[in-house]
Amino acid sequence: MSNDPLAIERAFEVLCAGETVPGVLWTPRTGDGPFPLVLAGHGFTLSKRALYPPSLVDDLVERGFAVAAIDAPGHGDRQPNGGRDAAACDRAWRAHWREFGASRIAAEYRAVLDMLASEADVDASRIGYWGLSLATQYGVGVIAAEPRVRAAVLGLSGLPEPGPRITAYAEGVTCPVFFIQQLDDELAPRDRAQALFDRLASEDKTLRASGGGHMEVSASVFEEAYAFLVAHPGEP
Repeated sequence: MSNDPLAIERAFEVLCAGETVPGVLWTPRTGDGPFPLVLAGHGFTLSKRALYPPSLVDDLVERGFAVAAIDAPGHGDRQPNGGRDAAACDRAWRAHWREFGASRIAAEYRAVLDMLASEADVDASRIGYWGLSLATQYGVGVIAAEPRVRAAVLGLSGLPEPGPRITAYAEGVTCPVFFIQQLDDELAPRDRAQALFDRLASEDKTLRASGGGHMEVSASVFEEAYAFLVAHPGEP
């Protein structure tokens, strides 16, 4: 949740395949709307209100973006315990992925975009995606299935794990991509991260590699990623 007084926060729900999907929309309190929208995914065991970096909503709203986030299956308000039990999140997510891959969550993001497209303060023609780690794993499937996404920030994930589905989804990603890689990532080794980046079908893609572990992305890298979004879906 953003503490920035410039952000207006509104909770919402969408219905998809008989399941209620909870989400949050943040919009700038000042400025000329409608605002370009960034769909923000969260990491494993986290939630729509616990994004990475923690300042993400503030940083994007300050740059004139609206931000929307939902709880991934098995996370946040889609777990009875609010997603605080990592083992329960893991079981729920793995079961969902085995059955649906990214198809169900892609449909959920589509439902969110369909709903937000009617909002006067959201510009549905300028859509970006931000998702690292787990949100890259399912995000490549979301982006491949959703042509309205014009640019994406991905990273902190790789191939061949968690399997061939990710490879196929990555080959369907054609929008511009800024990919963040940590060379000392304990969860996404550099060869696997490079393999995922190579599989992305985007003609316009940037790999930003720097030292550090999985959760040690520097502020300067995030600044580059924000500038990338401003230069793509952010500009009319």
